[in-house]
Amino acid sequence: MFVVVYHKITVPDEFWKITHNEITKLPKNIRLHAVWPSNDMKLSTCLWEGENITSINDYLDNTLGEVSYHDFQIVNEKFAMGLP
Repeated sequence: MFVVVYHKITVPDEFWKITHNEITKLPKNIRLHAVWPSNDMKLSTCLWEGENITSINDYLDNTLGEVSYHDFQIVNEKFAMGLP
């Protein structure tokens, strides 16, 4: 399943530090396909893939929950364009 995650970043320096450190340690059942940060680095839209939304949410809560809030959009793969 593909999921778009909208991150509202409360501590940008720490968020991006954690992100860069964790990118090589992702669980095998989760993939990060794209990251689109805003100019001020306080927002980011990301494309994730996982077995289910719970696994993605749990991972994000555990790694980034203290420095950001996130909302999800499950991608309708039948009508989506440009998915990996």
